[in-house]
Amino acid sequence: GSGAMPKASAGAGGDEARRRRTPDQREQDLEEFRKMLARGKASKAKSASPSGSTGSMLWEKLVLLFIVMVCLYIGSPFFRTTVKRAFSMAIYGQIFDAELDLDEEGEIQPDF
Repeated sequence: GSGAMPKASAGAGGDEARRRRTPDQREQDLEEFRKMLARGKASKAKSASPSGSTGSMLWEKLVLLFIVMVCLYIGSPFFRTTVKRAFSMAIYGQIFDAELDLDEEGEIQPDF
């Protein structure tokens, strides 16, 4: 009993989907589709403001740059030392080499 119901409903839907259209109906459907696409493009153009999208793109780029800089700082002893020296020079006007830890984690130290 229950197996016959889906077959019957699928057959009815399949007959409608397989129905052949005349060239006039096909042209009419294509024209409706073109109009729908044109309306969609027009509404997207109106809704997207150029200044808003540019601002969000700049914000995303700055966030990505910050993430890259943090990863470089964490992963590279040379970059870490360079950043420390640059901030020392920018803030104090001189480089304090004695305070910088030049023996970074990645270097192999000889045994004495």
